[in-house]
Amino acid sequence: PPPARPALAPSTAAVYRCLAGVRIFTLFMYLNDVPEGGGGGTRFTDLKPEPITFMPSRGKAVLWPSARYSRDVAEI
Repeated sequence: PPPARPALAPSTAAVYRCLAGVRIFTLFMYLNDVPEGGGGGTRFTDLKPEPITFMPSRGKAVLWPSARYSRDVAEI
């Protein structure tokens, strides 16, 4: 078996996660139209003052942040 790998120190692990490509934003693009009433919407339930649903339409894109500010990353 391969030799055991040493565990990373917490600060080293945070740097590694940052450099490894933490996904900061997500882009979701609809490739097809969906008939009206066909469902398939993308719903964001935690938005205020109320949830919002984006219905699919060919060529439409939705971009949203996938990560929240983290003190560990800010200190790097």
